[in-house]
Amino acid sequence: MARIVYGINPVEEVLRAHSNMVLKIHVIKTPGRRVEGLCRLASALNIPLEYHTRDSLRALAGTAKHQGVVAEVRPYPYVTPHHIIKRWRSSGEKAFILILDSIQDPQNMGSLIRTAHCAGIHGVIIPRDRATQVTPVVVKASAGAVEHTMVARVVNLSRTIEELKREGIWVVGLEAEAPSSIYDADLDMDCLLYT
Repeated sequence: MARIVYGINPVEEVLRAHSNMVLKIHVIKTPGRRVEGLCRLASALNIPLEYHTRDSLRALAGTAKHQGVVAEVRPYPYVTPHHIIKRWRSSGEKAFILILDSIQDPQNMGSLIRTAHCAGIHGVIIPRDRATQVTPVVVKASAGAVEHTMVARVVNLSRTIEELKREGIWVVGLEAEAPSSIYDADLDMDCLLYT
C-alpha cells in the first residue's frame, strides 16, 4: 500500500533520497516555479505525473497544506537498530542515536527528526506500538529530513537499549524538568539520547 508525502520540500527530499520508491507525483494544474522544478525532476526520473485541482489534491493529501504537490510512495523503509549501528561504525564518529519513546504527536516527531538529522544523528529508534509512526504529517513536519534519516521500529525499547549498551553506547536521558541542561553535559562519547 502506498503512503502519501505532500509539500514541496518533503516531495523533493523523497525524490532525492528514494526516487525508486516514488510511484506517482500529483501536481496542481497551474504549478508555480518550485512545483514546476519538481515536475522536471520527476520527469527526468521517469516518474509519472498527474495534474489535479486544488480540491482533489486536498483529498489526496488529507490536508489543504499540500503546496500543490502530492507524491504516492512505497511504504517507509524502516530499518533495524543493527543498520543504525552499522552506519555508526562505518562513520568513524562517536555514536549518536536518538530514542523517541511514546511520542504521540506527529508534528513533534517530525520536528525532533528534523533537528536530529541536522545535528548528525546516526539514526532514530521508535517503539512499534503506542507511538506515532512515519506518517505524512511527520514527513511534512520534518521538511523531508525523515527521508534521509534511518528510523528503526522496535517491539521492546528496554531490550534495544541493553543491546546498544553492550555495543559500548552510553544512555543519556532527557527530561524537561532535569536539574541540569543538556548544553552543560559533556557528550563527547558514544551516546544514545533517550526522550
